[in-house]
Amino acid sequence: MDETGSSRSELCTAVATFLRNHREAITAMDFFTVPTITFGVLYGFFVIGHDRRHVLHFNVTRHPTSAWIVQQLRETFPYEPPATFLLLDHDSKYGAEVFDSIRAMNIEPVRTSVGCPWQNGVAERWVGSCRRELLDHVVAINESHLKRLLAAYVEYYHQDRTHCGLQKQTPTGDCLVLNEAQSLRGLVSEVFIIAMSALPSLVEAADSWLGNHMYALCLPLLPRSIVIHAIFV
Repeated sequence: MDETGSSRSELCTAVATFLRNHREAITAMDFFTVPTITFGVLYGFFVIGHDRRHVLHFNVTRHPTSAWIVQQLRETFPYEPPATFLLLDHDSKYGAEVFDSIRAMNIEPVRTSVGCPWQNGVAERWVGSCRRELLDHVVAINESHLKRLLAAYVEYYHQDRTHCGLQKQTPTGDCLVLNEAQSLRGLVSEVFIIAMSALPSLVEAADSWLGNHMYALCLPLLPRSIVIHAIFV
């Protein structure tokens, strides 16, 4: 093995050892993007603990800034922080004031290596689970709609979703005997209720968007009600 390969291997070993030995003292934060029905982009933000994979805080915004991130951290850790380290990547949204705020809370910010998402694997895994189990099956309308969907998912994730890494327990410590289909039933029901309650807003948003983009879609001759009906059917 050459010197570069040896150094990389040593780095990987050191990071893996750090994550394993300090699991109870580590939290992580990350962003993920969610497209909307009007082709906009929303940014989901969350903070998750490594010990029980508990989502400590989440929120949604269209315009993430350093000041907004600092406020989210204040809401996550309003009192004595339960963690010693906070993992984050090299996202340009993390400005100097974010790091100053983290250190002011007596938390040590730890940046992962560039191009190494496995170093923030707990956060990345949560994003993947959220996409596969929720976001791949429903389209967000706006910020409030996405917040309601995420709130339902986080509740399901904490109370019903088991993890092999937690000896098939939930983040809250429960050991369920329900099978996967039964445990997902509650989430599906909640998401369906949220989606149906948001249907009038969805129709209004689609009607407004089609009114502004009808020419671009080359549909000037079709009644707008027919187009909307085709979208939802």
